[in-house]
Amino acid sequence: MPADSDRIAVLRAEVRRALQADPQMAADVAILLAEAGMAVTASGTRSVALRDNSGIVQTGDGSAAWQGKNQR
Repeated sequence: MPADSDRIAVLRAEVRRALQADPQMAADVAILLAEAGMAVTASGTRSVALRDNSGIVQTGDGSAAWQGKNQR
């Protein structure tokens, strides 16, 4: 529903504003997420951080990948 996605966007913006306005709250939330196993970190060129993945994750120049049944 469009109304739901609008509400989600507003909620995200409000949460972002609240965390930016209160660094201590942002730090507390970061700790809670890390303790819950939800924090992921990626660093470096073309690095990837995922919590869950059911497909291909690929980085690099000129690389190719596919998933599924072979089409012969």
